[in-house]
Amino acid sequence: MHPLSKGARRGLLAGLLIATATGCGNQPERRPETGPAREYPAAIEIETLDGEATAARLAERPAPTTIVNLWATWCPPCVAELPDFERAGRLLAARGVDVLTLSMDVSLPSGEPVDADGVRRFLTDRQLVLPVWLYDGDLNDLADRLSWGGALPYTAILDQSGRVLAGHQGAMDLDGFLALHEEALTKKR
Repeated sequence: MHPLSKGARRGLLAGLLIATATGCGNQPERRPETGPAREYPAAIEIETLDGEATAARLAERPAPTTIVNLWATWCPPCVAELPDFERAGRLLAARGVDVLTLSMDVSLPSGEPVDADGVRRFLTDRQLVLPVWLYDGDLNDLADRLSWGGALPYTAILDQSGRVLAGHQGAMDLDGFLALHEEALTKKR
């Protein structure tokens, strides 16, 4: 014998069926697609670019939006946010966003030069896989191009022509990177 009446059991069963069919109202948030999924690198990719090459590539990105993170191995807030940037990069790449990091490690504050192998070792030691451009160009030009105040870390969202849609000075977490991209999409519409 059931403690619930036959009518109560039917009502409960109907409620469970409706909840199951609708996901209990906890539908995942629908995020706008920005383009076809982009392939996220399976291994660390590092390329050294001067200012002119960087400007040309930023102005001719194939994806509708690009997220660019400026960082350095000697910058503690940069290092702290890199794992979250990598996670955000994978999520955003699946939504058609180009993902890029721009390492400012041409030379350490001590004046000691850093090359692509040094940045690769740094990322490998932290088990991070990121597409990296090692920037070797004019910092003032880069600051103008990305609306960057000069402090690290800095993240910008660019449209396909390289125009800055949104930017953030300072460290962020996964939610911050995703929110910045959503803010940029709102401005783009």
